[in-house]
Amino acid sequence: MGHDYREHLSNSALRLLGQATGVPAGVDPALFFQERPHDISVALATPGAEHLLAELLREPAESAQPAVLSIAIAVHRTAQEICQAGWSFNDTSPVDLALVRFAGQSECQRFTVELLRSFVRHQIVVDTDEEPATQHGVASVERLHGLIHLANEVGDFERTGALRLLGDEALFAVSMCPRAALDQPVDPHLLARLRTVLPRAMSRVIDEMTPNLRTVLDLYLHFGPIWYRMSATSLLHAPNRDMLRIAAADFATARRFVVRVAQGHLAPYNESLFVDIA
Repeated sequence: MGHDYREHLSNSALRLLGQATGVPAGVDPALFFQERPHDISVALATPGAEHLLAELLREPAESAQPAVLSIAIAVHRTAQEICQAGWSFNDTSPVDLALVRFAGQSECQRFTVELLRSFVRHQIVVDTDEEPATQHGVASVERLHGLIHLANEVGDFERTGALRLLGDEALFAVSMCPRAALDQPVDPHLLARLRTVLPRAMSRVIDEMTPNLRTVLDLYLHFGPIWYRMSATSLLHAPNRDMLRIAAADFATARRFVVRVAQGHLAPYNESLFVDIA
């Protein structure tokens, strides 16, 4: 994951954000944010950014940048709303403390933006003898086979990234298109291939788990956290490793947060933004 949004948002996107959120007159918003990366996160959560979000999503974007900016605004506005609700709770309103904690961490906000961004831009490319995985919708058995193939074909260093892709696929699918994952049955061939992307200890007990692994949704709910943990174990870069550990430990919470983003600010635009779930 990136440490801030400067590597994900172009200068034109930063200028749009600055113009909508009150960057001082006479100052180039792109230069302003490049010198103050923390202020990007602050600006993304402002009411001005929410107005910009409505404008960005009103018409189909010709490039990925407006989509990335839209997702970043939606994530930060949702995080702010969750945290504000947590701070203002009373005895009659239950608070999801785990969700408040997750939403309030900048690392988790960036992680969610990067997760959703990766499915807008269709960055997953799988080299197989079959059709590429990007030809199939998220949560399809074909796409899962392709990602497993990728993890088994690359070297040890690249395998860490492939396991991260499996974790991302699982989290996105269970959050954004659980019905599609529920409709995809699991066969013995897929279960056999799963052993190759699981810890040895777990691959030995997968036969005992088989009655509970009837659909792709079941697989993703069970193994999504494990793929994140396996990826984190092999990473040397501490910030990325720590965030993947959080995603592994709080997979259910991360799912709730993504659902809140998708069903809130992005609700009218999910199918146009994330074409794989249409």
